[in-house]
Amino acid sequence: KSGGGDNKATSSAPSRRMGRARAVAIHILLDNFVLVYLYVALMMAVTSLLEGRILTIIPEMKEGYFTAVRASIKVSLLGYAPVQFMSFYSLPRNLRVLAVNVMDVVWVAVMSFVTHGNRH
Repeated sequence: KSGGGDNKATSSAPSRRMGRARAVAIHILLDNFVLVYLYVALMMAVTSLLEGRILTIIPEMKEGYFTAVRASIKVSLLGYAPVQFMSFYSLPRNLRVLAVNVMDVVWVAVMSFVTHGNRH
């Protein structure tokens, strides 16, 4: 009986890692390729509100929304998503926050450049 239990314990470790990898991958795919449409819209709207350009929100969204979404997806494909996967999968929780915050600074800088570049 105990031999079967040992095999079960050792065989479940790889399946737990695969389950964790799958969960991390789903989280990243949702964040970077599904929810990106909401993130970009909110970022553009809030930026316009904070800069006092309430009347230009809709025209700016019509002009630059899909350009900003494409830029965000490119940033994700070129490094953000793989780095996110590695940090969520392998870093301890206390370091994940730092890693994600550093990546977010890059994302916000790219989005700011894209949305403000459309105005000039």
